[in-house]
Amino acid sequence: KDILWGIKEQYLCNLRGIRVRLADFDTSKLKVSHGDFTDASASEALEEANAPDHAVAAYQEHAPGRRALIFTPTVSLSQQMAAAFVGAGIKAEHVDGETPMDERRAIMARFHSGETAVLSNCGICLEGWDEPFVDTIIMARPTKSKPLYVQAIGRGTRLAPGKTEGLVIDLVG
Repeated sequence: KDILWGIKEQYLCNLRGIRVRLADFDTSKLKVSHGDFTDASASEALEEANAPDHAVAAYQEHAPGRRALIFTPTVSLSQQMAAAFVGAGIKAEHVDGETPMDERRAIMARFHSGETAVLSNCGICLEGWDEPFVDTIIMARPTKSKPLYVQAIGRGTRLAPGKTEGLVIDLVG
């Protein structure tokens, strides 16, 4: 069964999408390897387009107070995203594969409890992780892969008490 079936059958919450156009971001200029954009070229282009500040502004306009999960192509960009949110006074943290397991568990617990509003990640929260209270996905990871995209936005479709929808803020060129 696919994600649309799950939404229709009310096993998953509906999604609403917002495109945030980054004026200086052009995916046609990104390098491609094995059918998808390379992480390095995507991250460099997103950094040049000031994606962290655009993500913060979009969150403040469309999702203030919501629990947001950010997907990025590199650890560096994920760290920049978390720092931009913290700089705007929003409790945010970063996690990646090098985050020690005890620290990772503590970060995830703070996100689950709502103490942390925004969790930026690189390669951690895509498969095998389920947090129903995620109600906003900030997609700062361009991809040509439909399965990867659906997997990422699917993190915002889990049903939870009081949750009416999943919001996808997609940073696009």
